Amino acid sequence: MRKSWTAFALLMFARANAQTLPADLTLTDFCPQCGNFDLPLGIHQPPQSNLYIVNEKGGALKSVNADTGDITTLVDLSTLGSLLPGGFSDNGEAGLLSIAFHPEFSQNHYVYLSYSARIGDTAIARFVLDLSASPALDVSTRMDVILVKQDFGGRHNGGHIAFGPDGYLYIGIGDGGTIRDECGRPQTLAPSEINDLGPCAIVDPIFPGNADSRALLGKILRIDPDTPTPAGENQLCASALDGSANYAIPVDNPFAGNNGVAGACDEILHYGLRNPWRFSFDRSNGKLLIGDVGEGGREEISYQPAGDLAPRNFGWSCREGTIPFTGLCRDTHSLTDPVLEYDRAAGNTIIGGFVYRGPIVSLRGTYLYADATRKVWMAREIEPSVFSPQPTASNYWMRAPGSYLVSFGEDQAGNLYTVDMSAGRILRITSAATTLFDDGFE
Repeated sequence: MRKSWTAFALLMFARANAQTLPADLTLTDFCPQCGNFDLPLGIHQPPQSNLYIVNEKGGALKSVNADTGDITTLVDLSTLGSLLPGGFSDNGEAGLLSIAFHPEFSQNHYVYLSYSARIGDTAIARFVLDLSASPALDVSTRMDVILVKQDFGGRHNGGHIAFGPDGYLYIGIGDGGTIRDECGRPQTLAPSEINDLGPCAIVDPIFPGNADSRALLGKILRIDPDTPTPAGENQLCASALDGSANYAIPVDNPFAGNNGVAGACDEILHYGLRNPWRFSFDRSNGKLLIGDVGEGGREEISYQPAGDLAPRNFGWSCREGTIPFTGLCRDTHSLTDPVLEYDRAAGNTIIGGFVYRGPIVSLRGTYLYADATRKVWMAREIEPSVFSPQPTASNYWMRAPGSYLVSFGEDQAGNLYTVDMSAGRILRITSAATTLFDDGFE
């Protein structure tokens, strides 16, 4: 029954997009001899390496040789104790949430880990990762890059990180997890605008910055982790008490210096997000696609055209998707619509995916995304900023095997993977209709 439905879904997608997809397109174990992982949250492949790196919710970072099945634990953050200032938490939605390799990883071996500290604060640190004959992560090389306070505990952390085609580090931060977002964090651009009344009163009073990093909640941040900021006055909202930071602000950030809103955090690129859970850049052109988890009515994919750094208000909590919401609002006449959205009756907890650029030629240019119910949808950009088909309860490609899908991954060849946290399985999208070369010739 599943095979016939999969073939039907592929046929409908092909007709809508004038694209013929292989009938045997499916998901298969990427490393059958590896066994199951322990609550995996992501899979990645470093540049110029045949290894894969898997991050697990509980704090373990593992290297995997899919040819031999050899698995090495590079580090387990839960065991570091005082070696990890601020500690480590995997309560609720917290954990080792994401990793990113520096664009010059082959030379400097820098890997960035995004994890939850203490009560769920978002911490990002840089380490040196050696992937020679005996893979190892050197804990002594840790450099703390940024800490963003999550003052309502370990919910809606976001925490996904990725380097953009411009070489800067992009960080997705959730709204902190207050019910119905009565505190309006995603619409707050400056510390002076933070609401600390009633249920929005400070839960965690320890703020190490010279401003207040809670103003960064519900945002996409863009920073330069290669350049430190010296001590002094600035508008960084996650700097140290003296104004210094282990990152700098790209000069073309929309709120850099005195641009835009007075006192706005310079780190902010986009705002109005509830819980950006996985975003990606199209490796072919640099377009940014963001999965944003809904409250109770809509799930959505938001979009930034390649190289367009105009700040976007994606709407939360003025609205949820394109339907009105009762939360706090800013710039109500300039909200950016999602490019894909669906009612939560069709599924929930959206998982942002990737535009496929791998060896299955007929699938190239297709955006694949999913949700926690394991439904995997496909869409294409049929004209600038317009994607089709819109997702529904019945037009998904397939329901992935397993129990709880949480992430996609992309390797150096452009192959895509799905990550099932509860089942501990990682699957690759496969078809016999592949090519060996980028020009399409076998």
